[in-house]
Amino acid sequence: GMTPYTALFVASVAAARTMTVKVDRRVLPRDTLPSIPGASGFAIDVPLSNFRDLQYMGAVKVGTPPQEFSVVYDTGSSDLWVTGAECFHCSGKRRFYAFNSTTFDRGCGVCGIDQVLDNYGSGPVEGYIFEDRVTLGDVTSDSNVRMGYVFAMGEQQTNLQDEGIMGLGFDALASYSVPSPLDTILKQEGIELSYAFYLKSTSEQSLITFGGYDPDLLGSESFESVKVLPTQVRGGEVLTYWTIEMQEISIGSASYHSPSTTTIVDTGTSLIYVDPNFLQDVIKNLINSEASRYCRQGRGIFLCPEDVDVSKFPDLEFRFARYGNPGNDTVVTLSGEDYFIDVQSDSGVSFKRLGLEGTRNIVILGDVFLRKTYTLFDKTNLKISFSGASVSPSKNYDKPRKSPIVFIVVLIVIAGLAAIFGIAMLTRQWWSRIPGNASISRRPRQTGGYRLGGSANPSQSGGGVGYRLGGNSGQEMGDPAANNTPSISSQRPGYSLVNNEDM
Repeated sequence: GMTPYTALFVASVAAARTMTVKVDRRVLPRDTLPSIPGASGFAIDVPLSNFRDLQYMGAVKVGTPPQEFSVVYDTGSSDLWVTGAECFHCSGKRRFYAFNSTTFDRGCGVCGIDQVLDNYGSGPVEGYIFEDRVTLGDVTSDSNVRMGYVFAMGEQQTNLQDEGIMGLGFDALASYSVPSPLDTILKQEGIELSYAFYLKSTSEQSLITFGGYDPDLLGSESFESVKVLPTQVRGGEVLTYWTIEMQEISIGSASYHSPSTTTIVDTGTSLIYVDPNFLQDVIKNLINSEASRYCRQGRGIFLCPEDVDVSKFPDLEFRFARYGNPGNDTVVTLSGEDYFIDVQSDSGVSFKRLGLEGTRNIVILGDVFLRKTYTLFDKTNLKISFSGASVSPSKNYDKPRKSPIVFIVVLIVIAGLAAIFGIAMLTRQWWSRIPGNASISRRPRQTGGYRLGGSANPSQSGGGVGYRLGGNSGQEMGDPAANNTPSISSQRPGYSLVNNEDM
């Protein structure tokens, strides 16, 4: 998680006042709660501040008495960390003062060791692990939970506004925050393990709801769901990211379909990341639009003047396998107004920028995608629900079968060649038996017939067949060592997989 696009902002980001937001607990109507035995019927609303459509941050408190921080609630990671008192060149303003907390503890077995805690697309964070109380709204954990104390971070991160990250991924993705601090609080209060994200541009209030969703925000729309999939690892499967099955992305005449590509829904990533080749196809379709007359492209980036009507660009359609309904897709459609974002150059000139970038082997659906839909992440039922999505019959992605007529013709040709070869061999054998014609045979006769790839001298022959099918001398077919799929530890959104050099 947390891969904000900052290249056009580094020189222009100003220090903004840290917002203090009120976290509310409210009673939810029963029909807005995913079904769970013993659910309290309560939800916790956390208003989110929006930093230039790059980051969405909400309040969390750490320690006793509680010290408040503005953190990114990130579905693309699973650890909790906050900036410590020694972090002089870190993002945000507030810092955690350990000596002010009576429940602070760095004496656990893995605690207190300086290390790289996490890596993100915007850089690493360094610090040590500790344990303390965590408070969400008016709910404080009954016991200490494990989290990170950050005293240094990558330079690019210092231009952001957060004071930490609250990971909302699954426990297997965490490096140290196990069990999940947030889930610990929700389970303690009997609150449903679900997170509803309502992300909007700067002019509207964004919100995250823990334990259900807000029917007023859903309005007249309904949810369409997609199943959450485990990640394949050595020895089995494990839940890590919020991974779903994407059937296709399409725009104009371009489409991308790769069943083996991992698709992650990540609230901590600003943009949408797609295959670099498909990104070029997207840009070609934009260039062919009348709206692109004054737009420019370069290295996977597509920029338009501020006054260009991006609504005239073609729709970008995402199709996902529908939850519990084989044969149908959940379809989310983004207009040009949805997938273009407002940016500003170092000199203060405003542009509209395509909100997609290129990366290989993975698709990441970040905030550009999530602003289109009210999104419910349901850990209990392992599904993600999108509001405003449509339902459409699944497309047939099977490769077209070759005509049986072609197959029959090929068989006839092979049979004919075999017959000709057989007649030639019989003629040769008959001719060689005629006295005076034995010298026609150029191959020395050997016991056992002809030797493929062997020596003419039996004493020098290595024996056996001289050709190796497949040509792979190091690995047998089906050898797991031949699998080039990266291990789960390398599949961090915005880190090893989000490589701008691929653009």
